Amino acid sequence: THNLSHERYEHDQIHEQIIYNSNQDLLAFFRNPIQSDVSVQDWNHRMSNEIGEKLYDMLEKRIHVLKSVFNTEKVLALAKKQQKSPNRGLYFLFRILSMAIFVDNINNAIVPCEKR
Repeated sequence: THNLSHERYEHDQIHEQIIYNSNQDLLAFFRNPIQSDVSVQDWNHRMSNEIGEKLYDMLEKRIHVLKSVFNTEKVLALAKKQQKSPNRGLYFLFRILSMAIFVDNINNAIVPCEKR
């Protein structure tokens, strides 16, 4: 995104540009978002259901790759707590999950190269 003009950063255009460059079939959803009874920001509802469980499962599967950075038991405890009473801790959990997936993918990509 660093090569985009300043105008692309205004009014959420940068996200539209990312979708345009990666998968134009998704533009229809970006321009006309699906409306539902439950808002995407209704974390109390969303986290107490399958999304909270899935977040925990994904963290539990990959958090070991970040054991030198985080107290993994406390991260998982926070994920459980967020299922019951979500707050801004969710954003940190999603960032941690993103980092764990990234590191896990890097680790798995390097191993086959080393065996050659």
